[in-house]
Formats: sequence, C-alpha cells, structure tokens
Amino acid sequence: MEKPWFKSKTIIGAILMFIALIFSFFGVTISPEEQAGMADLIVQVAEGIAGLVGFILAIYGRIKANTFIK
Repeated sequence: MEKPWFKSKTIIGAILMFIALIFSFFGVTISPEEQAGMADLIVQVAEGIAGLVGFILAIYGRIKANTFIK
C-alpha cells in the first residue's frame, strides 16, 4: 500500500532538518524534539486539508451531477 509523500514522516523530517540547518546559519536553533513535533503537526494538517478538499469535491460533484440520487 502506497501513501502520498506528504504523509511520510521521513520526507517531512528531512525537509525540517534542512530548514533547521538554514535557520542555524541565522542563529536560530530548532531541537530534534521540536522538529519531531513539527513533523507530526505538518502530517496532521496535510491530512486535514486533503480531507477537506475531498469533502468539497464530493459536494461540488453532487451539485454539478446531471442525474438525481434515488
């Protein structure tokens, strides 16, 4: 079973690690614990947005449908 890239904590973690590296050049430090928390939050937000988009598309599709539901 495959999952979208935005649900991969490995990918999100790598992106956050890169961002933390960039921030460190400017004197801002992000601990590994904070990075892990942000990764969880990003995955949850992405899942929420995907669910909302799916809901909106389902409602839009039903409104634009040419046949009625019996």
